[in-house]
Amino acid sequence: MAFRAFILGIESHLDAEIGPFPYADQAVRKWHAALIESGIPDSHIQTLTAPQATFAVLGSRLTRFAAAVPKVDTLVILIAARGFTYDEQSFLATWDTLADDAGATAFAIPDLIAMLKDSPAKCVVVLWERLPWVDEDESEVDDFLEAGLSDSDKVAMLVTASPGETAHTAATLKTPLAAFLIAEAIAGRAGKALNPAGAITTRSLFVHLTDELPRLLRKHIDTEAVQTPRLLGNPALFDEPWLDLSAKLGGDAGKLLQDPEQLARVCFRSEKHVRVKDLTEWRKSFQIPESATASNRKFVARIASVDVKAEAEALIAAARTLFEYKRKDVDVEYDSDGTAVVRTPEFTYSVAAVLDADDPTKVTIASELSRLASLDFIRSEHFRELFQDKFDRMAFAFAKPIDVEALIDRFEEKPPTGVKLHVTDGTTLEMTIVGKPGRLTIERHAVSVQGRGGLLELFLGFLAKVGPLDADTGLKPMLPAKR
Repeated sequence: MAFRAFILGIESHLDAEIGPFPYADQAVRKWHAALIESGIPDSHIQTLTAPQATFAVLGSRLTRFAAAVPKVDTLVILIAARGFTYDEQSFLATWDTLADDAGATAFAIPDLIAMLKDSPAKCVVVLWERLPWVDEDESEVDDFLEAGLSDSDKVAMLVTASPGETAHTAATLKTPLAAFLIAEAIAGRAGKALNPAGAITTRSLFVHLTDELPRLLRKHIDTEAVQTPRLLGNPALFDEPWLDLSAKLGGDAGKLLQDPEQLARVCFRSEKHVRVKDLTEWRKSFQIPESATASNRKFVARIASVDVKAEAEALIAAARTLFEYKRKDVDVEYDSDGTAVVRTPEFTYSVAAVLDADDPTKVTIASELSRLASLDFIRSEHFRELFQDKFDRMAFAFAKPIDVEALIDRFEEKPPTGVKLHVTDGTTLEMTIVGKPGRLTIERHAVSVQGRGGLLELFLGFLAKVGPLDADTGLKPMLPAKR
C-alpha cells in the first residue's frame, strides 16, 4: 500500500506563556527515521518544526502536501504539539500562536479536518501526541476534537491522551512516551501493533499504545501516572490498514517467529578470543599450554571462570537497571568449569570459556542469548540497548536435516532477485544480498546470519528474498542451559 506522511513538531513558541513541548523535535526525528527504516521514500515525507511551523506556513505546506497525494495513497499526519479549546472549538498551537489572542492565531482543528477531507488520498490518519496548553473542560474536549470527524468516510484520529491527562515525556528516552511507541511500531519493532496481515491500522496502533503506555509510565514517570489514548472519528476507518510491514517482517518467516515454540529456539551468538596469559587469574608462574589436552582445558576453564563471572555480572547489572528486576527475577549459576548461565523473565544468557584447540595460547569465550520472551522484545529499545553490538550471529536450526544440494540446485536454476550465491561444496550454501551487509549460511542442520546490528531484520530480509527453506524448523541451543 502506498503511503505519504506529513510530520509536525512544535517544541517552542514565540510567546513564552504558551510553554514548550519537551522533545517534540526529537519525536519528529524519530518518526522520520522510523518511516525511512520501514521503507518509505524520503520524497514521500515532509517535516515541519518550529520556528518555521507558523500559522501561515503550516496552512500552506499542509494544504499543498495533502492536495498532491495520489488517490491510491494513504496520508498519515503525525503531530507533536500543544492543543487547547477556546470558544467551543479545538485548536493546535502553532509556533506564532499568541496567548492573548489564541483563537485568532492558532490552527482550528475543524479547519484541519476540512482540509484533509479535500485531499485525494483514499484514507487520512491523524496521530496527535497532544500536550494541553491550559486546563480544559474534560467533558467538552472530545466533542470539540471530533467535530467534523464522526461523519467522515476518510479521516480518523488517534490522540495519545484523554481529556484531563498530559502527554508524558521521559528524559531518559528524550522523547514523549507515546511518540516513542509510535516510532517503534512504524519501524517494525512492535509486532503487537500490527493486524494479523502484518499491517498497522489505527485500531491496532491504539491497542498497542493502550497496552504499552502503562509499563513505560511505571518505569519512567510514576506508578500513579496515567495516559489513556483515544480514537476519534468513524469507527469504520479504524481497521483500515495504512502501513504494510509484512515484507519487512519477513512475510511467512516473520509469522513463524511469532510462534512461541519456534521463537524459544532462536539464538544470538558471538565469540571472542583472549590470550590465556591475559586472563585475570593468570600468574607468571603458570605455563602457557602447548596443546589442548583434557588437563589443560580443565586448568584454563578454571582460571577463566573469574572472567566469565565478571562478564555475566556486568550484564546482570545492566539488565536490572533497564528492566527493574527484583532479586527473584534473576537466576544465575556459576561453575568452576568456566561457564555461567543467567536466566531472567525475558531471556537466558550463557557464557563459556574453552581452550582454543588450534591455538592453545588462546581461550575462546562464547556467548549465547536464547529463550527469548517475544519477537517484540527482540525489536525493543531495551534489547538494542542491552545487547548493542554484542552478537554477530543469529542461528536457526532445522528440526530435521535439509537437502542442501537440492536447495543449491533450486537456487542455481532460478536465482532469487538481488541475491548472490556462494557455493564451496554440496554441504554449505552462502548468500549475500546485493548492496546489503551480512551473510546467510545454510547447512544441513541450521541456517545462520552473520553481521553487526539488526540481525533479526537481516535474517528475515534474507528469508523474504529466498522464500521458505523448510516447513518444520526449530533451533537447538549452542550452550547447555543448566538446571
